[in-house]
Amino acid sequence: MIVSFQKNFVFIRTRKTASSTIETVLRQSLDSEDLFVGKSTLRHPKGKDRARPQSNIETVAAHMKAEDIAKLVPDSFWSGSFKFTSERHPYEKAVSLAYYNFGKAQQSEGDFAEFLDMTVRRGNYRSFDHYTIDGKVVVNDFIRHETLESDLKRIADIIGVLVPDDLPQKRTAFRADRRPAHEILTPEQKQQVYQRCREEFELLGYAA
Repeated sequence: MIVSFQKNFVFIRTRKTASSTIETVLRQSLDSEDLFVGKSTLRHPKGKDRARPQSNIETVAAHMKAEDIAKLVPDSFWSGSFKFTSERHPYEKAVSLAYYNFGKAQQSEGDFAEFLDMTVRRGNYRSFDHYTIDGKVVVNDFIRHETLESDLKRIADIIGVLVPDDLPQKRTAFRADRRPAHEILTPEQKQQVYQRCREEFELLGYAA
């Protein structure tokens, strides 16, 4: 999550959608009073870290939901700011998240099929609830993982942020199987992902 009062934007982070790369780029432009999340604490960049009061929310996390971010800022800023997020085909998010957690757990490669099935069933790859409030989409735009560079540059032009020629690469080492996710998931798993992320498929036109 990033809130820039100086440049009047809010970036809502979602899981396994290149959000770490996007945040790394955006944080280079932040002012001393802007906000981001570091180690589960709200931080101000460029200077001594100072936690912003949090009495009206229960938790602070990098992947905060829009309804919680809205509680951190004045209503006038929230309603007038440019809000955006990043998205990715739900199949790809499910497989990427499974490999990420699998790598962190240091499991043997032979256990991955079971690990993937557990990830699909848990559904932590669903993003829709992060950029909606009461089921209504509150962001103005999306950066799609499939068109990351062009979408990021387009939005960067809108908010007045410079994008480096070479984007930083974050958290890509865990995925061993580089086949498209639709070739990795079973038909049953695809159906489960679709049911979990139906709104995302419909909103962004992803093929099931």
